[in-house]
Amino acid sequence: MVKYKPLKKSLSFLMFAVFTAFIFTSCYSTKRYQYFQDMTDSAYGAIPIKDYDFSLKFLPLDEIAINVTSAIPALAAPFNIANTTAISNFTGNAGATGAGGASANMANPIPNGFRVNAEGDIDYPFIGTVHVQGKTVRQLKDTLTQILRSRFVKDATVEVRLTNPTVTVMGEVTKVGRVPLASEKTSIIDVILASGDFTKFSNRNDVIVFREENGKKEPHHIDTRKSDIFQSEYYYLRQNDIVFVKPNKDKGFLNDPYSGSILNYVYMLAGLVGVYYIFKR
Repeated sequence: MVKYKPLKKSLSFLMFAVFTAFIFTSCYSTKRYQYFQDMTDSAYGAIPIKDYDFSLKFLPLDEIAINVTSAIPALAAPFNIANTTAISNFTGNAGATGAGGASANMANPIPNGFRVNAEGDIDYPFIGTVHVQGKTVRQLKDTLTQILRSRFVKDATVEVRLTNPTVTVMGEVTKVGRVPLASEKTSIIDVILASGDFTKFSNRNDVIVFREENGKKEPHHIDTRKSDIFQSEYYYLRQNDIVFVKPNKDKGFLNDPYSGSILNYVYMLAGLVGVYYIFKR
């Protein structure tokens, strides 16, 4: 007579192993995917932000829009790019120089704005060379306002805007590429979310911000799992920063052709044990 008891035991063991594997994977902690993991329910509260200077400062190749207005528009018109180009073309004096010695049409290397050259300067119509590198939007506005009111337009109002501030995001995010800085206080979290957030393979505890300092791209490490990120001077990004999200160990494990997921190994082991018990009887 054939005995089925060992077979029943082996099948029961196999089912138990598969059930255990399912529970193991379904109960896998989601904590590793959370931001600010050190902020427990009992620890929520105000987080201080250090008093860093987050103002964007002009760099070579930045593009700047400058608009001058006055109660008498005709007085301000020569100091606005579109009007200056039109005036120089209308008079036929494309190479004419203004009071500051700068050629009127030289001040507009890009449409409707100025591009900072390698020396950190722009050529402003009728004023000449203005050094802008290292200045903030507010500082350049004050400089131009002072010059214009003292020499040309007594009631000049100046608006200055950095038109092309972007950062590059690469690595383990949903969408890599260049992301515009919406304001002077655009954080690394803003940029990562604008890139579609982290992927499941992101190393969230070591995001690298490369920033140009003293002619070098210096790496700075950010841990998005901790709330002290708000106190980092690299929490708010600057134009031309590079944000690199490193892959975690899971990606290397799954991409290895000689390895697989933990679940596959558990299934394989359960199958081998089941076969062993079947033939052992």
